[in-house]
Amino acid sequence: MLLMLLGSAQASGVYKCTLEGRTVFTDRPCFSDEPPIDLPPVNHEAAVPAPSGKELAKRYDQRISKGKAARDKADAAFVKQQQDASKRADTNRAAILDHRVLKGMTASEVKSALGEPDSIDASGTWLFHGDGKRTTIQFDAKGVSKVQSKSDHLSNKKKNGRSHRR
Repeated sequence: MLLMLLGSAQASGVYKCTLEGRTVFTDRPCFSDEPPIDLPPVNHEAAVPAPSGKELAKRYDQRISKGKAARDKADAAFVKQQQDASKRADTNRAAILDHRVLKGMTASEVKSALGEPDSIDASGTWLFHGDGKRTTIQFDAKGVSKVQSKSDHLSNKKKNGRSHRR
């Protein structure tokens, strides 16, 4: 609309008048001998042409393709995560049946493999005694962080009727 006004104003002339301290632009001269002001030519090439239908379709296809690739990548990561979790569960299940403890097991899985701990020290380390071994298990936020089994000389000596002191 403004361009239309400027176009018609340029054809008939625009006059700049100052009336009572205010500047006013009009299509009629304020005084009879006043020439119109010079306006710069209207720039008809400033508008960016709209993309063609083919260009829009190409952009759409690229956007869809990029989204599909991102979904495919996320799906593959999810499937791998599920496969790893299933494999870990199978490995832990086999260890529980063999009464073994593996790194990463939960406290519940350790109890399933070895039963309740004989004691828990101040640092939260679980202690198990049995079968001539002393097993210590430490946990972190991810589960079992360290498993250590040692021959329990004290248990063996008591079983044989010997004292650990000489």
